[in-house]
Amino acid sequence: ATGESLGVLVGSSAWASGLGITRGAERVMCISSNFTVLVWDGTSGRLLWLVSYTSRFLRLAPFPGSDRFVATSASGAAIVSASSGKTLQAWADDAGAPIHVAVSPSGAAVTICSERRLASWDAATGRLLKATEF
Repeated sequence: ATGESLGVLVGSSAWASGLGITRGAERVMCISSNFTVLVWDGTSGRLLWLVSYTSRFLRLAPFPGSDRFVATSASGAAIVSASSGKTLQAWADDAGAPIHVAVSPSGAAVTICSERRLASWDAATGRLLKATEF
C-alpha cells in the first residue's frame, strides 16, 4: 500500500450516506443524500447505473461473494443487483431510521439495527426471523 489515490468516482454532487464494495472490488456502491444509489465498475471507475428513489436509503451492505447489496431506509429494505440496478427483494419495516445493516457470511440473512429494534430478515423471502425491541 502506497497511499496513492487509485482514482476518483464521479456521478453525484450529493454527499454520500453509505458506501459498499464487493469482494474483489468489482463494484463500488454509494447511497447519496439526494435519494440515489450509484454503482461504479471498480476497475475502470465507469458509472454503471444510477437509480433514484422516493425514500432516502440510509445504509448499505454488500452480500459476500455476490454482486447484490442491501439498502435500507426508514420505511424498509431492498436487495438490489449491482449489475443491473434491479430490486430483487424488498420488504417494509417501520422501526425507524436504520443505524447499521449487515449481511450474514452465507448471505441468507440481513440484520438491521434501527432506532427502535434489532431485526434479522430472511434475504430470500423478506420474512422477519427475529426481532428485539429497544
